[in-house]
Amino acid sequence: MKPACTLLLLASLSSPFLASAQPVNDLVFTVGIVSDKAKSKIKKATPFAQYVSGRLNHLGYTSGSVQVFNNYGQLAVALKNGSVQIATATPFNAVTLERESNSQVLAVRWKKGLEKYHSVFFTHQDSGIH
Repeated sequence: MKPACTLLLLASLSSPFLASAQPVNDLVFTVGIVSDKAKSKIKKATPFAQYVSGRLNHLGYTSGSVQVFNNYGQLAVALKNGSVQIATATPFNAVTLERESNSQVLAVRWKKGLEKYHSVFFTHQDSGIH
């Protein structure tokens, strides 16, 4: 069974608050998402970004924002260079992001009230995959 969730990844080595013990002022806490529906994703995730930034103001974060990417390669670069502090990903893509951006899975979010789901794969009987 796979988790029916979105995994949150934290860019642990590129975060400004880990590089210095003193808070830096006016930082923007940015949530990264891969989607082709930018407007709706930004609307849904902005309250979360603002909530987290409000809890991290002692580290210099003064606001929260959401950045939507076309693919996970772009998101991995943003996590690695520190322009995105946290991201959402499916389980498979989370593994890729961990490897490519030196991030780690922080939390698991249930999706539509489910912790797990099942996948079914179909192949043609002559494909050689059984």
